Amino acid sequence: MAVYADEKGLTAGQIDPVKINPMVMMYPSYFELGKVAGTVFKDGNEYKKTRA
Repeated sequence: MAVYADEKGLTAGQIDPVKINPMVMMYPSYFELGKVAGTVFKDGNEYKKTRA
């Protein structure tokens, strides 16, 4: 398995999904990414604290 990306789609050497804006098909529609919604684990842990 391999992944190839143009340097224009990278941020700090990592693939940036906001820059490459992948299209996702979930029948019957197509969707694009629009913005960063949060940070993995950090935001979830903060949310859990507000729910306790």
